[in-house]
Amino acid sequence: MSEECQIITRLTGPVVDNGEIDINDYIEYLAGISELCKCVNAFLNPGTHLTVKVNYNIEKGSIINFLNFIIENQDLFVGLTPAYSMIDIMSCIGFIGDNLSLLKLLIFQKDKKLKGKIETPEGMKFVFEGTNSSEEIVEMSKVVAQMYENKDIRENVEKSTKILKKDGYQSIGFKQKQDNDFRYIDKKEASCFEYKKVVVRELSTVYEAIINMASIPTENLNNKWKFQEGNDNSYWALVTDEKFKKDVRENGIKPPFSIKAKIKKEQKFDDNGIQIELEKEIVEVLEFVTVPEQTKLC
Repeated sequence: MSEECQIITRLTGPVVDNGEIDINDYIEYLAGISELCKCVNAFLNPGTHLTVKVNYNIEKGSIINFLNFIIENQDLFVGLTPAYSMIDIMSCIGFIGDNLSLLKLLIFQKDKKLKGKIETPEGMKFVFEGTNSSEEIVEMSKVVAQMYENKDIRENVEKSTKILKKDGYQSIGFKQKQDNDFRYIDKKEASCFEYKKVVVRELSTVYEAIINMASIPTENLNNKWKFQEGNDNSYWALVTDEKFKKDVRENGIKPPFSIKAKIKKEQKFDDNGIQIELEKEIVEVLEFVTVPEQTKLC
């Protein structure tokens, strides 16, 4: 099953007026929007693939692009409908619609320090430091709050508006076909979307979990191995249990199989409390949960 949607974007500025837009700027601008939407779709609609196609029209003072978004289901359940439509995704980002969105939240918090977050039945309240020791509260849906705390989405927001930091470009506009007016992001707002990886806090924990072995480095077991933990996305991690690596090497153990292990998790957070780095390490394999295939007999 697939779901299609068309969004119209508009790029303005002196270089567009003069017909002197740099081809690399133009490609980077469209690719940035495409990658942001793909990143958000992967986050909100796991198991689907987003394709973006473009038609364009040049008018005096602007280049108008017709972006066609197609969400295709990659899940085994063929009839499964994506949880979020492309209109939902564009609204959550803030390219269309008047709802509280990720872009509005980022613009609001540019010069304000985040003091804390309060979960509510409707979503999340962000508490910012106001003037004269006061507090300012912005309430967002759970979806927007999750997007705000996702570093990949935040980085792609910055990439999608990067062209506005260059000379000669004034604004990017977005709208649906039936809308009369564009919703513009102006050059002066571009700095609001910068995502600076400033580590202010580190956290190290060790926990036990059952994990699935997805891939073993064939050339060097000291490289990272691929695992999957529960319903979470797969990740790559070092294995420092030498006894287990020796067992794998000598007995030709091959995935897929499951193990119970002690896992060390290293997290780094920025000054807004957002995780900007996560590393995992398999420090000790406690037992095999499922029997692995072996190419050599013990």
